[in-house]
Amino acid sequence: EISRSDWSSDVCSSDLFPSHEVEAEELGGAAVPYNGAVQTKTAYTTAMQVMKPRNLALVQDRVLQEASIAGDEFYYSWSVRDNKTGKSTIVEGLTIGASMAIARNMGNCAVPVIDEETKEAYLFTATFIDLETGFNLQRSFRQRKTQNMGAKMKQDGRADDIIFQIGQSKAIRNVVLSAVPNWLCKKVMAKSKENVRGCIVTGK
Repeated sequence: EISRSDWSSDVCSSDLFPSHEVEAEELGGAAVPYNGAVQTKTAYTTAMQVMKPRNLALVQDRVLQEASIAGDEFYYSWSVRDNKTGKSTIVEGLTIGASMAIARNMGNCAVPVIDEETKEAYLFTATFIDLETGFNLQRSFRQRKTQNMGAKMKQDGRADDIIFQIGQSKAIRNVVLSAVPNWLCKKVMAKSKENVRGCIVTGK
């Protein structure tokens, strides 16, 4: 589970070499003692040695294997009609499930999220942190609070929680898919579509 406030909660200690301190060089971050995990005084971290360096070929194989099984759980598609022209356009992309599979198999990365709330919306800021390279990418997503969730969910008090979770998931998906190699995202999309087409043909 991704913490809303703890920037170091998603760093796995088993992925890191034990050391006495890590230098947080950016934005004036101070070095912090640790034992197998990293914590910095800023939202950013620098590259570090890891016990299991990333193997992109292996990452690709594992993610595509998941995509071949997941199919439409990794891929969304719908038609949007332009009322002025009457023409329809297909909107498609990878889901939060696909983005999490990519991040999980890449390893040595973290995706912390912080949120702010206004009267009309939640603003989620997600940061992709690559612990191997020191690459950091930040994306924000604004989730409107006014969503049609149905009367029952509103009565049960679940609507607000669901709207919050949807916004958080979209922020994570967007930053992960922006940060990881685009060629990998395209291959995952193609493999997911292949699975969906196969299911249609076989009727499964």
